[in-house]
Amino acid sequence: MHSTDESSEGEKRKHKTSRDSEEEIAPSKKIKKQLRETNDRLGYLEKEKRRENIAVQGLELNSNSQGELIEEMKNFLNKKLEIETKIKATHRIGPKSYIVKLGSSEEKIEIMKNKRKR
Repeated sequence: MHSTDESSEGEKRKHKTSRDSEEEIAPSKKIKKQLRETNDRLGYLEKEKRRENIAVQGLELNSNSQGELIEEMKNFLNKKLEIETKIKATHRIGPKSYIVKLGSSEEKIEIMKNKRKR
């Protein structure tokens, strides 16, 4: 009788382990789904953030400070493209290459329409 109790106890452990594994898989799938959704939202937010950016190439600005770069870029856009802009930031990404974060996507559209004036 003792061996029957041991075997049924072993079956219970196997069943319990199997059930535990199933319970672990379900949260794993849930976590993967949440991760995928979070990555999708992050991708969308990054795209929205870049929506107001323009890349300017072939322009040599002599300043190194953020404030001077912004002013020189504003002057360039105003003189060459005849557009008044609100520039949030300008980053040098290489020699004669810049990323400019504008105040709105409407400003970007206007610049893109007028970029051939230069």
